[in-house]
Amino acid sequence: MTITTPNRPAHPAVPLYRQITALICRAVLAGQLTQGATLPTRPRLAETLGVSVATVDTALAELSFLGIVKTSAGRPARIDLRPSKTPLGSTRMEVAGMFAVFSTEDLAGPLPVQPAS
Repeated sequence: MTITTPNRPAHPAVPLYRQITALICRAVLAGQLTQGATLPTRPRLAETLGVSVATVDTALAELSFLGIVKTSAGRPARIDLRPSKTPLGSTRMEVAGMFAVFSTEDLAGPLPVQPAS
C-alpha cells in the first residue's frame, strides 16, 4: 500500500513532525493504514518525506503517545488501533481525527506502507 503525498512541507506555522503526525492520522481515517500495518523504517520515512530522521522520530513519539502507533527498538512502527482509551481520554480513532486537521498538502511522498499480515 502507498500513501501518496505531494511535495516538501511548506507550512512553517505547523511543525514538520506535526504535519507527519497529521499525514499518518489522515491515512488511518481514510482506511489506507489499518490495524497492524507496518510503517517504513525511520530512515526510509525521512527520505521519502524529505525531512530528517530526528523529525520522523519526533512524529513517531507523538503518534506513540497518542496511541496510534506502537514502537519498539529495532522494529518498524506498527499502526495500533485497538479499541481502548488513549492518554487523552479519547479512542484512538477520535485522536486520529483530531490530528488529521493539520495540513499535509505539501509533504513529499509517496509513503510506502506494508499492510497488516
